[in-house]
Amino acid sequence: MAARRPQVPYRTKVIALLVAAAASALVSLAVAERAHTTKPATIVVGRPPGFAPHGRLDPGRKGQTATVLPGEPKQIWERPLAGGLELSPVVDAKGGLVAALTTPDLVRLAAADGRQLWRTRIGNEPAVVPPVITSDGSIAVVSEDGTLWLVSAGGRIRFGTGLGMRTKKAQATPLALDDGSVVVAGENGIVHIARDGAELARAHLSARPIGGLISWRRGVLVTSHAGDVYLWRAPQTPRKLGAFGGQLEGGVALVGPRTVVGVVDQEQVMALDLVSGSATLLVGGEDSMVRFEGPVSLDPGGLLLVTTVAGELLGIDAHGVLLRRFALERLPMFFGADGGAPLPSIFRRPGGYSSPPLIVDPNGRIGFVRSSGKLGVVDSGGKLVTVNQRFCARPLAVLPAGAGRLIVACKSGLVALYGDK
Repeated sequence: MAARRPQVPYRTKVIALLVAAAASALVSLAVAERAHTTKPATIVVGRPPGFAPHGRLDPGRKGQTATVLPGEPKQIWERPLAGGLELSPVVDAKGGLVAALTTPDLVRLAAADGRQLWRTRIGNEPAVVPPVITSDGSIAVVSEDGTLWLVSAGGRIRFGTGLGMRTKKAQATPLALDDGSVVVAGENGIVHIARDGAELARAHLSARPIGGLISWRRGVLVTSHAGDVYLWRAPQTPRKLGAFGGQLEGGVALVGPRTVVGVVDQEQVMALDLVSGSATLLVGGEDSMVRFEGPVSLDPGGLLLVTTVAGELLGIDAHGVLLRRFALERLPMFFGADGGAPLPSIFRRPGGYSSPPLIVDPNGRIGFVRSSGKLGVVDSGGKLVTVNQRFCARPLAVLPAGAGRLIVACKSGLVALYGDK
C-alpha cells in the first residue's frame, strides 16, 4: 500500500500562493524595466535654487537672504530693459537676473556684466505676477490669459498650460515646491501643477489672494485682500484659519512655527496665531497717524522690521515692544513749541506710495530702496551707508545677488548691480 502524502494546511497554501504571486510581479516589473527603451528623464528635486528664487527670498516670505549684503556697495553695472517692469525680478543661483517685462517677454541678464543672455516670448499676454524659480532652475511665470509657462534656465519654453481660472487681476506670487511642482493662485481659485504641466489638484477660493503663497504643515497658506488667512490641503476645501480684520499690505511673513505677521490698512502691524486664529496688535492702531509699509521682514535675532512711509525703520519684538528706531531718510520737519524739532512719527501721516520691502542678511545687515529712490544699507549697529541718493523715480525691488552683491530694479526698466570692491 502506497504511503499517504501528508496534508498541507490551507493557511500554508495561501501564503505560498501569495509569495509566488509577489515573485512573479517582481520578475515582470524587472523585465518591463529592461524592455523600456526610452531615454530616462533627469528629475531635480529640492528647494528652488537662487539668491532670490521667489518673492521675499525665503520660504516664509520674511525677506531673509542666506548670503551677506555688501557693506560699502559700489556700482558694478547698470542696464536698461526696454519695455519696463511692473513685477519684481528673481535672481538665480549664478547671480543672473530673470525679469518678466511689461511685454509678453522673459529676459535673463548675466551676473558679471548685465548683458542679455536670452529673451523668450511667452504667448500673447504679459506676466501678471512675479516669476518663481523651480527646483531644476526653470522659471515659472503666469500670464494674464490664465496660462502657466515653464521656461528652462537656458530660455527654452518647456510647456504652457491653461490654468482654467481667471488670472488677469491675480496678485499672489506662486509657490514652487521641492518636488518641482508649482502652486498658483488666480482671482478666485488655486491650482497645483506638476513639473510636467499636469494638473494635480484645484480648489475654489471665495476671496482674491494677495502676497506670496507659503508652504505650512503639509499645506499652502493663502492670504486674501480682505485679510483672511486660509490653509489648503488638497483635495480638501481651503479652510479659514483666522482674519486680520483689514486689508493686508503685500501679504504676510511666517515669523514663527504658527505665527504670521502683516501690515493692516497701513495703520497696524498685527500677528495672527494660525492654530487659535487669534489676532494681536503689535504696533499702531486704528487712530494711528503713522502709515506703515508692508510686508514686514525678520532679522536673524527675531526682531520684526517694519518701515513707515515717512522713512523710519522700526524694530519690534514679538510682544510689540519697540527696540530699534532710526531714520532711513530725512524726516519732515514741523515747527512746533520747540521751534523746529521733528514731530513724533505718531502725528505724521504724509502722502506717497509704499517703498519696496527690506532685505536682511545673516549678520543683520539691511538692504533698502526707498520710494524716493534712495538706495542704501544699514548694519546691525545702526550705521547707514547711502549708496545712491536717487537711483530712480519708481524703484521696484532690491534683491541679493550673491556674496557682497545686491541688485536694484525700477519700473522704468533700469537695473543695476552693486557690490563691495
